[in-house]
Amino acid sequence: MKHIRSPNRWSCLPTSFAMVMDVDVQDLIHHIGHDGSEIEWPEIGDDPWQRRAFHIQEILYVAHTIYNEHFTVLQPCPVAQCLSHGGNHTYTIDKQERFEQILHSYMGVLIGRVHAVAWNGHQILDPGGRITREEDFPIKEFWMRVN
Repeated sequence: MKHIRSPNRWSCLPTSFAMVMDVDVQDLIHHIGHDGSEIEWPEIGDDPWQRRAFHIQEILYVAHTIYNEHFTVLQPCPVAQCLSHGGNHTYTIDKQERFEQILHSYMGVLIGRVHAVAWNGHQILDPGGRITREEDFPIKEFWMRVN
């Protein structure tokens, strides 16, 4: 996997997917149909938060239809929830070792709270230019490459 830099501050998601799929990030953005730069929320005032950026569904669609690449999502700490019978009943499926085993066996994209990075099966390749340690990135989701 080649470590590439994001073309701007709001393109970490397509850049991370481009690294995993080994495609040109500008080609991926072209197929998505926009560059994410449109200002949707001018009242926020801070870049990149006011930008349209990218939705993961746009990237998954292009990955599937153009590049024949497929991904599935895994959560490090999944929660089951039942909203019936007048309550909000939840429990955590605490299988961290299962998640760790899968994480270290596949490439994919790690999603944090507000950032996305490429994962080569051993280390994080940040589109901002850094190589980050796994324990320094709070993983919300792992979009595992399955083909």
